[in-house]
Amino acid sequence: MNLQTTIGRRPPIKITSASFWWLRNRPTFSGFVKRELIKGELLGVPLGDDGEPISDASVTVKLLADDYQLLCDTGAFAEYGRTELIDGKVFEVSPQYRRHGIVKMDLYDALRDALRANGSPFRPVIEFSLALSPVSLPEPDILLTSEPVGDGPVPLASVALVVEVASSTLAEDMGTVAGLYAAAGIPEYWVADVEGKVIHQLWAPEGETYAQRREVAFGERIEAVTVAGLTVTSAAL
Repeated sequence: MNLQTTIGRRPPIKITSASFWWLRNRPTFSGFVKRELIKGELLGVPLGDDGEPISDASVTVKLLADDYQLLCDTGAFAEYGRTELIDGKVFEVSPQYRRHGIVKMDLYDALRDALRANGSPFRPVIEFSLALSPVSLPEPDILLTSEPVGDGPVPLASVALVVEVASSTLAEDMGTVAGLYAAAGIPEYWVADVEGKVIHQLWAPEGETYAQRREVAFGERIEAVTVAGLTVTSAAL
């Protein structure tokens, strides 16, 4: 998984002064006064329902997905290559190496073949941006969507299953990342653990966790819980 979270190994990308001046009157800062940029972090004093400041203390302001996409379009993060928005912060996507890539491709092939065989309306796609929430726009390794064609990110409501491949980020993928997907209502989530040679299968989202889970060793069959008739043979792994 390439998702860099707030507890990940790399810090979020710092917002520049130029981006801040462009953002200060954008929806990201709606509901805030005393809008500031401190050491690359967006800060503001939140307003209450009466339109008055709640206090004089500044809090972190989360970048909205729409504003993030506009910043990307203007080249604000061009020097970083690929980036993604996670819980209101921008992270650089880390490089992918062969072991991670081969597991991802083998899983994609297996999912594609199985979905075609049972005539499923879902299609697997690789590293498409997912409209997870107003402040999160991740790029999962693989996701199953009924709407692969169109403009913009993949709609959340079209997604049946998300797959992440973990080589060095297993703790994040099973912790913070799983919490983000569960909170968004992703029905089922798989984490392919490259080192442990096992697929962690999670489903039944409840709040910020999945109520049900099991492990399937590489080489065994794995049957999706939330996609009817979807059974994948992971022999290639």
